[in-house]
Amino acid sequence: MKAVSGMGLGELAAYYTPMLGRIKELKVKNAGVAEAEAVCDACKTEIEMFRQHSKSYGYAFFVLQRLCPPGIRAIRHAGDQRHL
Repeated sequence: MKAVSGMGLGELAAYYTPMLGRIKELKVKNAGVAEAEAVCDACKTEIEMFRQHSKSYGYAFFVLQRLCPPGIRAIRHAGDQRHL
C-alpha cells in the first residue's frame, strides 16, 4: 500500500464546522426517525469532545492505494518489494 493522501487533527475543525450545519438539516429532515436522530446525536457528541479535548488525543486519516493487483500478495525484503 502507498499513502496518497492524509489528514491530521488540525484539519478536523474544517471538517466538523460544516458537518454541524448538515446535522441540523438532517435532524429536521429525519425528525421522528430514532436511528437517524441517534446518529446525529453521536456525531454532535464527537464534535463536542473534539472541541473540549482535542489537545489530549489525536486522529490520523490516510487514503491508501493498492500497489499490487487484487489477490496478489506483496513481500518486502531488504527494501525490495516484489509481487508473489
